[in-house]
Amino acid sequence: SMSAVNSTARNIRRNYSAEELRSMALETRSACIKVLEAASVEAPQDLISHIELATVLYFKHLRYDPVHPQWEDRDRVYWSEHFDRLVLSVVLSGAGFQSLEKALSLSSEKAIIGLETGPESFGHGLGIAAGDALSAKLEGKDYNVISVMGESEQMHGSIWEAAHFAAANQLGNLIGVVIRTSNRIELLADKYASFGWHVILVDGNNVSDI
Repeated sequence: SMSAVNSTARNIRRNYSAEELRSMALETRSACIKVLEAASVEAPQDLISHIELATVLYFKHLRYDPVHPQWEDRDRVYWSEHFDRLVLSVVLSGAGFQSLEKALSLSSEKAIIGLETGPESFGHGLGIAAGDALSAKLEGKDYNVISVMGESEQMHGSIWEAAHFAAANQLGNLIGVVIRTSNRIELLADKYASFGWHVILVDGNNVSDI
């Protein structure tokens, strides 16, 4: 696993421990709740379900260079519109893409430095990610592509066409993540498995599990 690397020297900047990641996630959660409450957002807890996942991805597993956000060998994460951009802005500021102040001021904009350009409607992120993963495979690139989706969007857009496409093309460099919002996630897991995917169920708020 690799955290941020220098795109020229390709050296790992730092390898965080599980305890450090857990502490960072808690700090991010606290900062986001304060900002959301200040903006009088109802049920702010509902908007931060992806904090642990984002923290582990950007500080433990993803290969990227915040100095060169468009580095062609970076790992890609396509976040669904289902997920609040404020949380992602705060995580990315900690990853070095921009200052926290700038991240908060730009949180309402579509384009955030460090985020891939994803779909503007539910159910199409997996298709975009699968296309990017196939491109990497055909070009002999070793970057990974991750599509993070909400459970509620699984019956929208082109999710299942993309799932079939990915399995048919054996895209081992593609990971689909579905954030649970109900007690029926096991049925969804079985459906992905029936399409030929390798499925793992984890506690999405547990840093060690992720």
